[in-house]
Amino acid sequence: MAKKYYIANRKQNNFITHQDKSNGLDIQGFPGDVYVVEDNSAGTTWATRVGATEKTKSECQTLVNSKMTEIQTTYDSMDSTYTDYPHERPSSITLP
Repeated sequence: MAKKYYIANRKQNNFITHQDKSNGLDIQGFPGDVYVVEDNSAGTTWATRVGATEKTKSECQTLVNSKMTEIQTTYDSMDSTYTDYPHERPSSITLP
């Protein structure tokens, strides 16, 4: 099924509810406040309710890449007490 890509502020009450999931919401969250939903009524209803802004996949991938670079830079600046096993350097993410 086709996907829709959104930017949304997850720091709000009832961001994803049990009712959303009961209605068939299939959602994936990524760094940079990027969310991917199925292109169906459940996804559209959720996006409208939370005030999400629809973007292209390319725009969202750019946001995810930027956030991952920031996360990797932070990781790289940490001392080995944290970065040694079992912590691995965060890797790149490709949106579905």
